[in-house]
Amino acid sequence: MICLFAMRYETPSSAPASASDLDSASSENNENASTHRGKLSIGYILILLNLFSCASGLCFKYIHIVSLKYSLAGLFLLLSIAVTIYIATSCIESSDMRFNEDGVEGRHHRFRTPFVPYLPALGIYANWFLMAHIGWVGMVMLVGYVLFGVILYAAISLGKSFLEHGKCNSVSDLQEALLEGNDADAF
Repeated sequence: MICLFAMRYETPSSAPASASDLDSASSENNENASTHRGKLSIGYILILLNLFSCASGLCFKYIHIVSLKYSLAGLFLLLSIAVTIYIATSCIESSDMRFNEDGVEGRHHRFRTPFVPYLPALGIYANWFLMAHIGWVGMVMLVGYVLFGVILYAAISLGKSFLEHGKCNSVSDLQEALLEGNDADAF
């Protein structure tokens, strides 16, 4: 779910600026530059979403005073919703601009995941809420399984890269092949 956010949205301050915007920013006491520095990056925004979701589940699990339990869990739910709305309104969607055969930029229409960022945020919230309830033994087992999977994946895939075997000359060739839907046999 976080990958969907990271691929689809850019940091509000990373919007491409024209040369005239940069000149005006430097000539006007750097007001524009200081406002861009004050905005959160997409990484920090996603950390907040995860922290608020986890805190909601932890409050619901470990606080035994019923009114306080529901109040804090609800507060963190509202903060998670606020972060999601901030992503929807303030973060810039990444463009899907690519160069075609003539070297001209053009839009390629691709499938877009519906209800982004609301549906992935709901999934993140539900996952953290449930993970807060599995206990310490479950968390240790989860970390162990993830580490085992990463080590196994690294051991199996080590040395099987297209770039290492010369099937692609550069990373941009590999990216272009993946974007066009070519398989490895095309190289």
